[in-house]
Amino acid sequence: MGAASPLACRLVQDPAEWPALRTHWQRLHAATPQATPWQSYEFLHEWWLAMAGDRRLCLVVVMSDAEPCLILPLQIGRSEMLGLRLRLLEPLGMPDDINRPRLALGTPDAAAMRCALESIWAMRAQWDAIRLDEHENDDAELQALREFAAAHGLGYRQAPLHACPYLDLRRSWPEFLESRGDRLRRNLRAAQRKLEARGAVRLVEHSSPAEFPAAFDRLMDIHVRSWKQVERVGLCQSARYRDFYRRFALDMTARGAARILLLYCGDVPVAGTIAFTSAGTYYSAQIAHDDGYSAASPGTLLESMELERLLNEGGFTEFDFLGAALNNKLRWTDTVRETCRVFLFRKGWRNLLIDTYYFSVKPRLKALSKPRPT
Repeated sequence: MGAASPLACRLVQDPAEWPALRTHWQRLHAATPQATPWQSYEFLHEWWLAMAGDRRLCLVVVMSDAEPCLILPLQIGRSEMLGLRLRLLEPLGMPDDINRPRLALGTPDAAAMRCALESIWAMRAQWDAIRLDEHENDDAELQALREFAAAHGLGYRQAPLHACPYLDLRRSWPEFLESRGDRLRRNLRAAQRKLEARGAVRLVEHSSPAEFPAAFDRLMDIHVRSWKQVERVGLCQSARYRDFYRRFALDMTARGAARILLLYCGDVPVAGTIAFTSAGTYYSAQIAHDDGYSAASPGTLLESMELERLLNEGGFTEFDFLGAALNNKLRWTDTVRETCRVFLFRKGWRNLLIDTYYFSVKPRLKALSKPRPT
């Protein structure tokens, strides 16, 4: 920003004012490096309407010549740590629906970021700490936060969180399969034989708005027959979450940026997934399989057929497996993005107690509990 473009910040905390930002949000999201569909207006606005609960909206909008040039999509939620209640300022969708959130949407600009962070400091009476999850360790946004913390006497902690696996799709299927070793190839052949013993195996893709609702219902039926129904995770966590996700996925399908893949055994769908696409990246989400067919590993077979199709298509450069739950994902790739949790806190006995426990005591206890090599 030059001197001819003075910066100003405004805070949007009334959800009724959010839709007025839609076109600006879409423009800035498209200009954001490393942004994913989970920071889009379509996802976060629908998520807020369905899942916000008692969280408070906190959109920091940086203006340049009366035009938004940066948006920080944040919320203020309450969390309990060590029996102490904290008001946490964090990205919208935290802690679950984030998928490597960006602190700011828009073309990176140091002056605009400083303006936004000073606006956050001006509202410090509303929050006790700032928390961000799934940021890569060398993310430039973290440097801005470190400088912000130093300038205002805030504690700053950065700790490892989890890896986010991804796969480069610029190769052939035979080349990729060869790189994964004999064991995986044997397992895939065995899974194919076991499933074919119960019926003809086929993968069906649904990517048009007309066929999407019925495909989503079939996918939901698979989730209900999976362990996710028992654990109440993913699409099974609540009817509100299911309906929100349906609306978001249908919107993405209308944009040509979503598809549902269903693996059939005979006439029965036994595994399924939703995938979203953006800027050459294919994001795999909400995969589930029917527990009645677990012996045939239908989820693994679905993933292999999905990858084979993508590698043969040649239309994407990267397959993003998203974060956590690593074991089932690392059979497909050795490349990961290491991420961290960042915690900024105002000085005071409560925050210092939490800081000592979570960033000193707990990591040491975890290290001590790890089995030692023999």
